[in-house]
Amino acid sequence: MERQIYPIRDRRSWLWLGLSGVLGLFTFGAWLVPGLAWVAPIFTLRFLRTQPVLRGFAAALPVAAATLAVILRGAVPIPGVGYPIFIAVTAVVGLLPYLLDRLLAPRLPGLAATLVFPLAVMSLEFLNAQGEWGTWGSTAYTQASNLPLSQLIALTGIWGLIFLMTWPAALVCWAWEQGWSWRRVRGPALFYGALVALALGYGYTRLATPPPGATVRVAAIPAERPALINQSEAEDALVERVIAGEAGAEELAAARALFEASNARLLERSANEAAAGAQIVFWAEGNAAVLKDDEAALIARGQALARERSVYLGMALGVLTPGAERPLENKIVLVTPEGEVGFEYLKAFPVPGGEAAASVLGPAELPTLDTPFGRIGAAICFDMDHHAYIRQASEQGVDMLFAPANTWPEVARTHADMARTRAIENGFSLLRPASNGLAIAADPYGRLLGQSDFWQTGGATLVASVPVARIPTLYGHIGDALAYGAVAGLAGLVCWGLVRGLRLRGSLRQERSAT
Repeated sequence: MERQIYPIRDRRSWLWLGLSGVLGLFTFGAWLVPGLAWVAPIFTLRFLRTQPVLRGFAAALPVAAATLAVILRGAVPIPGVGYPIFIAVTAVVGLLPYLLDRLLAPRLPGLAATLVFPLAVMSLEFLNAQGEWGTWGSTAYTQASNLPLSQLIALTGIWGLIFLMTWPAALVCWAWEQGWSWRRVRGPALFYGALVALALGYGYTRLATPPPGATVRVAAIPAERPALINQSEAEDALVERVIAGEAGAEELAAARALFEASNARLLERSANEAAAGAQIVFWAEGNAAVLKDDEAALIARGQALARERSVYLGMALGVLTPGAERPLENKIVLVTPEGEVGFEYLKAFPVPGGEAAASVLGPAELPTLDTPFGRIGAAICFDMDHHAYIRQASEQGVDMLFAPANTWPEVARTHADMARTRAIENGFSLLRPASNGLAIAADPYGRLLGQSDFWQTGGATLVASVPVARIPTLYGHIGDALAYGAVAGLAGLVCWGLVRGLRLRGSLRQERSAT
């Protein structure tokens, strides 16, 4: 029975482990080198195939944890001892596809063995996506700068790109085990090359096609100093006391004055952008902080501005109810040029941790409104990490999605890329106003129409002309069919490997008894 004998003898085995750790530092975050996200898994896979199962896993785990601790520092807002616990759990989970490959690949023949790793990664990321963190940290987001390749997402979602990125690790290791014999590896190598060529050909063809329809001038406005964050220590303490319901009358008055100064500036800047020709104006996430008792008055001011300037105004509010069990309403109020409220929307997926504990949750229904500029919809920041939720935009025929955000420097680029991926998946234009992060405008192909770095511009307004017609995508129709296929395929390989393993043991027993 054909099988590979593991562990493979390799004098450089420990070198591959060290190399995997070094390359891993460049697979996420500020140090990201997109090409290395394809290369790093090769050496982790090779190391584990050259070691006994438990020893290999025990050695790879601290290396993986150390790498994660470096690249996720500042990106994951978990304080104290919670951070190393998170890192340890993430390292264990992240190594599971490698471990499954190590256990299963020796039991499977030839090319079938190479499918274990990519299908395991796809299945793991798909299962993770069902949880509270959504698709945050997906392998696919490392390739956001490669727009031709990223167009594959319009067909398969992120799952096709994940497969294309992870299969080479198993193929290279298999070729390594074949002594790099071109005669033996030629077929799979040419087949994989053809897949990449088809994906790139599709991407370049798609990008050569301009989006149909007219454009609309939009403006994304962040507060220069969002009232809920990045204030002086005294102002931060004041806001915390207000939220906790511990503020007296004088402190409440001081908080109102703080909020009013920022909100008045947002309204003033909105009026200026409307006068300059913007037809839709949106604020960044939660930038208009307001006490619950004052919410109606602030919305009324927005309605008067929208009516006077004949503009759609997306008011991104952080509404505070002091002393409540869940004191924060992170919401959008969209006002029409007639001065009517087109829709109100509460953030459906707050960031796990402090925000989730403090937030009043929305119903997880994407709001839409038909306008002369097409059907528009809205979501808020971390909502965009939940791909299945945002697919509602495709199902409802949204032409433009507005996604106000409020992030922090370590995740600014990554989170903007994730939002841009949702535009490619579902074929809508995107405006993402952002404070403490990267504001972007993108067309349905993910092409940037404008961007503004909050930290470099001091909260400058981003203005762009955005296409108003959506581009229907195959992913919008089939959803996560490929991911379900990966789970089913992996289950099939596991069953096949178990059966072959039992047969192999039976054969070995017969050989021993015969001798």
